[in-house]
Amino acid sequence: ALASSYRSNSQLNAQRAATRAVDEGVARAKAGFRPQITGDADFGAASTSSNRTGSSDFNPYGYGITIVQPLFDGFQTLNSVAAAKAQVGASRQQLRNTEQIVLQNAASAYVDVLVAQELLSIRRQNRVFLAEQVRSSKARLEVGEGTRTDVAQSEAREAAARALISSAEADLAAARATYFQIIGRQPRNLSFPKGPTRLYPRSLTAALEQGIGNNPAVRQAQYGVDAALFQVKVAQGTFLPTLSLRGNAQSRFNNGGSGNRTQSSSATVNLAVPIYQGGAASAN
Repeated sequence: ALASSYRSNSQLNAQRAATRAVDEGVARAKAGFRPQITGDADFGAASTSSNRTGSSDFNPYGYGITIVQPLFDGFQTLNSVAAAKAQVGASRQQLRNTEQIVLQNAASAYVDVLVAQELLSIRRQNRVFLAEQVRSSKARLEVGEGTRTDVAQSEAREAAARALISSAEADLAAARATYFQIIGRQPRNLSFPKGPTRLYPRSLTAALEQGIGNNPAVRQAQYGVDAALFQVKVAQGTFLPTLSLRGNAQSRFNNGGSGNRTQSSSATVNLAVPIYQGGAASAN
């Protein structure tokens, strides 16, 4: 049952997908280290007129490529990558926590079905016993050893037992539905399990130490603190200058209407120093 819930539980599968999505944050953050390459092309129509040469129509066009390589961005990318890795760690601990919750719910659902079945069986046996008491009370009344009050009390107890059976049947149906919801299949051939006693901590102190050190909710919070600290450093990086290398190459045709061709290329190092950002950087 635990293996089935681990494979098919929708809550767990959703958390797995969310963890994979968070993993992509590292790749997005690392993109800040890499160059950005852009190709462009254009085509147009132009017309000129002159007193001497008359009018002419031509179609200028061209294409080019631009490469921008960041050299320094105030450590923003470096801290963004560190924050993304911390968020991945937090997401994986959240997945572990979801696994524990789902498996605990599966174990509870398993035992709840067994308990509901056992309770229904007991109440049915009790109803059979009370039905025999009703027959016995009626038999004693017929021979003059009992009273109608005894018969009425026996019938009332039997009616109450039938009501308890109906309640137990409803509880069993609810337990089966919960079992199907969490484990993903109908309960069949269940048996009372034995607890994994060898895994229990030796003492309360050992249990607390193990929980504080290994509980996924605690570790998720610790990763969240790390991610928040790195995000602060990313925000601080916006106060620092940025440096980038920019390369550009272009070819142009028919710019003057005579089929001429021009080519140009350039390489520049660009330095940008933030002076005033309207208070946005400080707010961030």
